[in-house]
Amino acid sequence: MTVTFTYNQLNQLELQATLYSASNPKGLILYFHGGGLIYGSRDDLPSSYINQFTQAGYSLLSLDYPLIPEVKIDTLVQSLEEGIQQLELIPELKNENFSRLIYFGRSAGAFLALLLSQSKKLKIPEQIISFYGYYSLTEHLLSEPSSHYKNYQAVPFMTVYELIKKEPIVNSLIEERFPIYLSYRQSGTWVKELLGRKNKAEDFSLTKESLKNLPPTFIAASHSDQDVPVSISQEMSKLIPNTQTFLTENLPHDFDANLQLDVGKTCYQEVIYWLDSFNKKD
Repeated sequence: MTVTFTYNQLNQLELQATLYSASNPKGLILYFHGGGLIYGSRDDLPSSYINQFTQAGYSLLSLDYPLIPEVKIDTLVQSLEEGIQQLELIPELKNENFSRLIYFGRSAGAFLALLLSQSKKLKIPEQIISFYGYYSLTEHLLSEPSSHYKNYQAVPFMTVYELIKKEPIVNSLIEERFPIYLSYRQSGTWVKELLGRKNKAEDFSLTKESLKNLPPTFIAASHSDQDVPVSISQEMSKLIPNTQTFLTENLPHDFDANLQLDVGKTCYQEVIYWLDSFNKKD
């Protein structure tokens, strides 16, 4: 069963969630989409992967969040915190297994999953699934001009300016907003734009020490990732106490995007085997 509903509101902007429910759910996966926190949408996860989860007994709830730069990181995170706090009160979720919350994010969504797992306002998730993610905005590779994106044609300032909306938004096609992300990565201003004037990177980052306190985490990445260096995933694999790691070769950042390849299906099946291993311990 699939149902969409409003789970929070930012001023007049509705933040929606879509539930893909499993029968007799073993757990509830909260899904945070990627897109550099600038573009993307909650429904970016291919249906074949969603079906793998639900057929294995895991419900998946994909969440909207307000995008940058129309809001800054503090508003984005607060919107998610407020919404997640209220989930158990929502009628559409009355049959879900809240005793086992699992955070799952891809790319920037993985950053949100990791960051929210440390929120003092939220219950710690039982497990985290991090696909090609990062854990700290203090990572220098994220705040300096990207050698990879410098190979693209430079994006004019006016192009970026015209793409920014006057009011917050929650979704955008990559074709519409990628130039904003590209410009920020080319100029090394991406982190600065996320933070705005009043926020500090340290307040929206995990430390190496805090990684040691994370719940069990599944980490997936490609050795050939040119957007988020695989070294970040490898570092997390070493510092988080209980991890399972899936690394692939010769594939781009979002290695699971190409559904013609078997690697995505294989990786998600590994995630499910890993999740099931905790059921046996209960």
